[in-house]
Amino acid sequence: MRTILTFGSCAAFLLLQAPPRATALKLPPYIKPCSAKDPLLDECSKRHGNDAIPYLVKGDPQYKIPVLDPLVVEELRLEDTSKTSATSLTIVISNMTIRGLARARILGRRHNFEKRSIFTDFVTPQLDVTAEYDLAGKLLSLPIKGHGDTDLTIYNLRVLYDMEYDLIKKKNGKKYYHMKNNDMSYNVTGGHIHLTNLFNGDKELGDRMNEFLNENFMDVFAQVGPSVAESMNELFKRLNGHIFNFIPFDEFYTDLPSE
Repeated sequence: MRTILTFGSCAAFLLLQAPPRATALKLPPYIKPCSAKDPLLDECSKRHGNDAIPYLVKGDPQYKIPVLDPLVVEELRLEDTSKTSATSLTIVISNMTIRGLARARILGRRHNFEKRSIFTDFVTPQLDVTAEYDLAGKLLSLPIKGHGDTDLTIYNLRVLYDMEYDLIKKKNGKKYYHMKNNDMSYNVTGGHIHLTNLFNGDKELGDRMNEFLNENFMDVFAQVGPSVAESMNELFKRLNGHIFNFIPFDEFYTDLPSE
């Protein structure tokens, strides 16, 4: 399934702007550094990360961080071109608003400066999504078609995010984080969805399909979840790229080992 993600105008403007080439900014006051020599570095990073979340979700134009709660996504396209499985869908989701990222909590962090990797484990207890949708195809072998509004609630979205990076020296002599590879996995404990105007407004068919979707929510999410995760991954990459491109790496981690 191919995924195309378009953010709302404000978020897109901030996320797509090129980062500065030679200007080094200090950490914003709501992000505290940790010492690379601290034997409890991972715990420090986790604690400071959680302290920063309430500020980060409000957005910060100076660092090209858009408002993240609510996060507005102008359009999300999920295009299944394989047509070989029990699920073969084309979905266009527009005017999507996602609420709940302010409640996200970092559960764990692991740093390996020698291998240049950072691992983050975090959970969002509840995400509430409203949007307009247009879909056609089959889902779990059942035909489905509709165009209308949707309300989606996801419970306990757990994300494991692993990043590998290089350090790039810029013209100002400072070293900056540059992502090499990233890997993300996720799971949820449940959820609820409602789609209006399924099957051209046929209430009986629509009610049955909504009942089926909720009775089989975990199976449904397993089918479309990877494409949603791909969109989240793209968002994380853009956010990380901007934050770390503005601020030298040694602002985040003091007492770094010499190379």
